[in-house]
Amino acid sequence: MTGYAATGDAEPSVNTDYVGMDFHGKSVTHLDALCHCVFRGRLYNGYDSETHVGDRGGDVGTVAHMAHGVVTRGVLVDVPRSRGLPWLDPGTAIGADELESVLAEQGVSLRPGDAVLVRTGARARKDALGAWDPSNFSAGLGPDCMQVLSRDGSALLGSDGDSDARPSPVAGIVSPIHALALNAMGMPLIDNMSLEDLAVACADLDRWEFLFAMAPLRIPGGTGSPVNPLAVL
Repeated sequence: MTGYAATGDAEPSVNTDYVGMDFHGKSVTHLDALCHCVFRGRLYNGYDSETHVGDRGGDVGTVAHMAHGVVTRGVLVDVPRSRGLPWLDPGTAIGADELESVLAEQGVSLRPGDAVLVRTGARARKDALGAWDPSNFSAGLGPDCMQVLSRDGSALLGSDGDSDARPSPVAGIVSPIHALALNAMGMPLIDNMSLEDLAVACADLDRWEFLFAMAPLRIPGGTGSPVNPLAVL
């Protein structure tokens, strides 16, 4: 919301804004802090969600732990390009074997501390076919991919969706990647990234690693933050 604020007869006058958003969901690029996801009543490291979130418990696994920003090596994993497709159809679950195959094809090995960004082509599909509800149908990672990221010490996972495939490949678990990353591994997630320009640049340069930088908002007790991540090739 934009407003106008005059200051008497003084010059200059100013224009002002109020910005507020509900950033969790399927539209805003945002960071999920560890306290965002609750599995069987618990957060990462076994903290009880009822007593350790928001005004009930302070600063367990909140976005404040990344208040100084994140600067690390980023790796793009472009699965549709490897398949020779513009995008993956909603409902596609990428398996661990394919994840490793695409990395090998791109000539990249994961290292401890990496930010791993997985392109499914969701933005390209939306531009070509129009919007759909990714809450029910989306391409993403299969649960076995998390063994690869854990083994190689990856620190951060991002995608042009929310990293989960839907319908879920795990009965009774709506978002297995969220549960594994945030609750089991202590790995923050970045949802709804715009990866199309990065994918073109990486393909043009035949280079799939880059400097990754991200600075979340300093939200006390926050379960996440809207973000604008940057890749520097």
